[in-house]
Amino acid sequence: MTTPGIPSFSQHPNYRAYDVAIVGGATSGSAIAWFLASNPDFKGKVLVVERDPSLSYSATQASNNCMRQQFATEINIKIAQYAADFVKDFRKNLGCEDRDGIPDIPIRSFGYLYLADNEEFAGTLEEDQKLQAACGAGTRMVSAKEIAAKYPFFALDDIKAGSLNMVDEGAFDALGMVRSLRKKAQQHSVDYIHNEVTGINLNGNKIESITLKTGEVVSVGTVVNAAGTRAAQVSRLAGIDLPIEARRRYTFIFSVDEPLPQDLPLTIDPTGVHMRSYREKDYLVGCPPIGPDVAVDPDDFSYAEDIWNKKMLPVLQKRVPQFSTAKVTHSWMGHYEFNTFDHNAIIGPHTEVDNLMFCVGFSGHGSQQAPACGRGVAELITYGRFRTLDLSALSYARIAKNEPLVERAAISTVDLFADAMRLRDYATGASGYIGGDLLHLLAKSHPQYRVRALIRDAAKCEAVKKSFSQVQVVKGGLDDIDLIAQEARDADVILHLAATGHLKSVQTIHQALSSKPKGEKPPYWIQISGGSMLAAPELANKSRVSGTGSDAIYNDLSGIEAIRSLIKQHPSRAVDNYMLSIATNSPHVKTALVAPPIIYGQGRGPGNRRSIQIPELAKVTLQRRKGLQVGSGLSRWSNIHIQDLSQLLLRLVEKAVEDVEDDRIWGSNGLYLTGVRELSFGEISRRITAAAYDLKLLPNKEVDQVSGEEADKLLPHGSVLYGTNARGRALRAEAVLGWAPRKEDLEHEIPRVVTQEAHALGLQGKNPAAQL
Repeated sequence: MTTPGIPSFSQHPNYRAYDVAIVGGATSGSAIAWFLASNPDFKGKVLVVERDPSLSYSATQASNNCMRQQFATEINIKIAQYAADFVKDFRKNLGCEDRDGIPDIPIRSFGYLYLADNEEFAGTLEEDQKLQAACGAGTRMVSAKEIAAKYPFFALDDIKAGSLNMVDEGAFDALGMVRSLRKKAQQHSVDYIHNEVTGINLNGNKIESITLKTGEVVSVGTVVNAAGTRAAQVSRLAGIDLPIEARRRYTFIFSVDEPLPQDLPLTIDPTGVHMRSYREKDYLVGCPPIGPDVAVDPDDFSYAEDIWNKKMLPVLQKRVPQFSTAKVTHSWMGHYEFNTFDHNAIIGPHTEVDNLMFCVGFSGHGSQQAPACGRGVAELITYGRFRTLDLSALSYARIAKNEPLVERAAISTVDLFADAMRLRDYATGASGYIGGDLLHLLAKSHPQYRVRALIRDAAKCEAVKKSFSQVQVVKGGLDDIDLIAQEARDADVILHLAATGHLKSVQTIHQALSSKPKGEKPPYWIQISGGSMLAAPELANKSRVSGTGSDAIYNDLSGIEAIRSLIKQHPSRAVDNYMLSIATNSPHVKTALVAPPIIYGQGRGPGNRRSIQIPELAKVTLQRRKGLQVGSGLSRWSNIHIQDLSQLLLRLVEKAVEDVEDDRIWGSNGLYLTGVRELSFGEISRRITAAAYDLKLLPNKEVDQVSGEEADKLLPHGSVLYGTNARGRALRAEAVLGWAPRKEDLEHEIPRVVTQEAHALGLQGKNPAAQL
């Protein structure tokens, strides 16, 4: 296959064995190939397998060709500085001779300008500027007045400050760079083929060969995964999960009637839209999608949303009034190879498969990071270590250890990053079971969110700080009313996940939010309710018999009025009633009340990872050496896995970030049951007992019946948590949030819980616990 400007590609390899096979021949793959082949210390043969030699559908082709040093981690700053040095002396660094067809790759240094519309974000930019300056970057903080003086075309009424660097920051020809790297690599005997890897064949912990789409099996010494948005698919061929997915990114080129009198720096607006000069009289604007930033198929290049009129144009016209006449000349949609773990590149070997290397996960920075990272991978292959720039902070080992390296200055996420700067999430209960798991998910899904968390215990404060660098810990408790009021006034979204019956803190939050000036964006408030909400009628019935069943099943979509009525009929549900009154009397405060049932599963937060109902029942069963159920064991609550609950809460947070004022989501309709499945408490007790028996920790599988009074003595709130009915269906979240549960059933969780509780009690089981 021959494509203009691209070296010719054969479909078949020249050899049956190669020392190095690189999967992916765009920017990072070609950088690795060049640095290997041009190094006299490397003596092997290199094969590059590329499915799209024209690069028509690659991230490189859709790149906005940008270069910057304004990062928040030292390693990313140093990588960017090397990239600038590499392209400024491009021909020399590639060992070029006259008339060899390799172009110069200059940097068009019109600069990068981050704009902050609040003091907190301005403070973050200042912290980052100090680190960048310490690394030798030319970034400086600029006031709104200084920005206006340098760029008088900006409208800056809402801007507090900015960070600006005019040295080696701007645009360069990324496509020209990769084409040149390919050409020079081929001149150094690297074999490029137009093909796909469809199999990775292992012998133990070592890759022996790869299988190509055309059927050939090629023996390999080392495999490098440089497959961009397809990196996860390639890794799965070796049985490895990789947190890489394709994410949509839009770019539009536009012209205006009256061009600006000077270059427009690449400007990152607080809305997440970025803009810059493109060619002489044209400009470029880019951004993520309007809605949630979700994974898409790497082959999906469609875009139906009217992102130009709905998102880009309003921002352009507001920030640069001269752009009111903007007219689109052309546009494209490309993909970022998005690292969902921490938005940073993954460089170097896998921790278990000895000869598998990664050079993936650049999350929008691949063109500028490929030179340093390609050189680093080539060094690892040739010498077994980094010799120039130590990239070990980006190793796969951090994923295996669950130790993210968060880069908060990732433009790939600046849409939510900017919203989150204004958002200033405020969370209570952050070190608890629910709050901790949600923090983990927020940090993984949106590390750009700025979260402030109220935590009373000093040790838990430190644990949260250590685990989540973007979370600002506020030391205090729910009785610190003045503190809560101040935090609520400063926040745009409140997550109250702590004590579900603490009415005073709820009243304080409401009063604080009500006192805020009514601006364009309303405050959002997500409140957790107690799991026994649906059991209120039984709890009010003094003659009830613990453990009996009930046919009453609530649903939060068509049956929402019945839930409202239930709450109103029981004044003991003080917080729930108060939240309903807010929905009626303060509609500008957008509320959501979430009622979990039995929650199961291992939490992922830095504090409490243990749920209550199932572990406590397992613990007492092991201590008594006999199973127990309350009464006849026919009562039942719905249940949900903690990770599914966190996903539901995350969807609500994302809707708040997007400022979706949908009455189906918030207010009087914002009542969310979260039950997914059901088991009777008798069935749960039998499964716990059977699992303990399988471990040889019980003499038999007998289950005792105990009264409600006895249950209260044996278990915390035993007659309520194991002897009532709270049956509900989570229909609203599926209908209005697009949420769906995905985790395993409670039945699969029970054996793990029994094993864990036995270990906590110092009991050693003799056999694996089986499922009933």
